[in-house]
Amino acid sequence: MEQNILLEIIKFCGISIASGVLGNASYDLIKKLPLKKLKDKLIPFIKEYNDIDKFIKIISENQIQYSEEPFKNIEFLFKNIIGDKYNPIINEKIKEWINENRKDIEIILNPKNYIQNNGFNIGKQKAGKNIINIQGNYSIKK
Repeated sequence: MEQNILLEIIKFCGISIASGVLGNASYDLIKKLPLKKLKDKLIPFIKEYNDIDKFIKIISENQIQYSEEPFKNIEFLFKNIIGDKYNPIINEKIKEWINENRKDIEIILNPKNYIQNNGFNIGKQKAGKNIINIQGNYSIKK
């Protein structure tokens, strides 16, 4: 299953994410993460604030190419999108953001914390392993 770059990096940093979330999470789900804090950490490395938004959106939507070295994906996209030389400290800043926001990230990325607001609920499904459906409009349980 192809995986989203940002979520794969979060997983690489030790946060457990259900495989169904990794494969199906959209940018809409990722926008619920504390991205403003990540943007603040990237400001020293990306001159234009709009480029930071663009960069985060692209790493949130694009599929991972280098699964053995997930940060290599960040470096590749940074060079192609921003056009500047990649500073490896960016990896440390992303790890720092993940560790500082670990609890929020775990809550947001846990499908058990969501209720379905509309659409339909299939009920019980059977397969060789877990099926996790995260399509539709969901909100975090209060």
